[in-house]
Amino acid sequence: MTYVLALEAIGDDRAAHNRIWQGIAREAGMPRAIRKLLDTGGASLGPWVAEIVGLEPRWGFRRVFLRGRKDYSRSNSIGSRGVYVYYELHEGAIYDIHERTSWRSVDRRYARIGDGHEVRMTKDEVTAWLSAD
Repeated sequence: MTYVLALEAIGDDRAAHNRIWQGIAREAGMPRAIRKLLDTGGASLGPWVAEIVGLEPRWGFRRVFLRGRKDYSRSNSIGSRGVYVYYELHEGAIYDIHERTSWRSVDRRYARIGDGHEVRMTKDEVTAWLSAD
């Protein structure tokens, strides 16, 4: 069974504008110090989803990041709100989900899909689940 998770890409416009300006500055041959001044702080604000595929000694979990599909149909005029990213999640898999819930808040969670619903898990539950395999 497939479950579709929709996460809002709050601030999506900032990351896009920063990539554009940095590309223009690089093409123009501007020194790094000047390019740094043009940085609009558009680091990715999220969201992202990764499937947890096993245990890994250095980072704890081995993850495969999923590619979502962006939808701009509900966005405001500049794309700072209302842009959604859709991810297909599958029953039985465990996911690491990073969702910005407002400009200042992030919900980082572990979850699995059971009976067509997202079931939250603790880090210890994920470790136990993976160790049982």
